[in-house]
Amino acid sequence: MGHAGRPRVPEEIKKARGTDRKDRKDPGIPRHEGDKLPNCPARLKGSAKWFWHKWARRLWDDNWLSVQSTQGFILLCETYGVYDKHRKFCNKWGEVYTVVTKSGAVDRKRPEYEIMHMEKAFMEKMYTSYGFDPLGQRRSAPTKPGAKPNAKEKQDIRKFVEG
Repeated sequence: MGHAGRPRVPEEIKKARGTDRKDRKDPGIPRHEGDKLPNCPARLKGSAKWFWHKWARRLWDDNWLSVQSTQGFILLCETYGVYDKHRKFCNKWGEVYTVVTKSGAVDRKRPEYEIMHMEKAFMEKMYTSYGFDPLGQRRSAPTKPGAKPNAKEKQDIRKFVEG
């Protein structure tokens, strides 16, 4: 899924240029206050909100989540919400359904199953794009040294989602 139009200009650049206006601000963008983790956006519901609360603090403390990557992380949370909704549906009703025709019964994959796999592929791309995996971290190094994670916190997001 692509985005229509040009990407948003960060607030810091707007302030530096002198083009920052209150009537142009997007209320859905969480505002960073110093080194404080932003609150969970109101538009995240259900599994997406759970994903935010599960990972945002850990990523923020380890400097994997920054001012620039917060919007990407929100998109990742929303994608996880769609993925989880379809995963639960497929777990309840199965991956295939049977269609009875004149020539006999035919098994077909559910559309929800295909959507679930597309969303999973989107999430895997976002891990690297927004620097939420080791490869992406090398491209976008943190600006300040992070706290040393313990053995339990070293769990990769990808292993969590796939598990």
